[in-house]
Amino acid sequence: MTRNQRDPYDFDIDAVFDERSPAPADTDQDTINIALAEETMEARIVERQQGKVRIHTSVETQRVKASVDLHADEYVVERHEVNEDADARREPWYEGDSLMIPVYEEVLVTKTQLVLREVIRLRNTGSIERVDLKGVVRRDVVDITQIDA
Repeated sequence: MTRNQRDPYDFDIDAVFDERSPAPADTDQDTINIALAEETMEARIVERQQGKVRIHTSVETQRVKASVDLHADEYVVERHEVNEDADARREPWYEGDSLMIPVYEEVLVTKTQLVLREVIRLRNTGSIERVDLKGVVRRDVVDITQIDA
C-alpha cells in the first residue's frame, strides 16, 4: 500500500457515525466505504462410534402369592306350573333379575290347543369370594455391559 492510499479498515469510528448524517450537497467530503461481512453457522449430525455395549437378556421365575376376586355364577331354578291355554308362543323375558323361560306342550283335545304348561324362573345368585392363588411367574431381565472401544 502506498502512502497516498488509505487502508479501508483504518478509520475513526466516531467519524463513521458522524458521516451517516447527510452532508450538504454543496460540500466535498471523502466517502468511506466499509466492507460488510457475514458469518453463518450450520448444524449437522455426524455419526461416530462412542463405544460398544453387550446386551444380555434372561428369564427369571419367581413364586408369587396374590389375592384375587373369584366370581362365581350360581343359578336357582324354580318351576311354576301354569296350565293355561295359549294362542301363540312367547319368547323368554326378564322379570327383575330373573329370566323367565316358557315351556309349551301341545295336547290332543277335540282340537289341537297350545297350552302353556309351566314357566321356569332362572335367577342368578352370583357371589364373589376372595381366594389366595399360588403360582410361578416369569419376567425378562436385561443386563447391559459397556465394552470399551
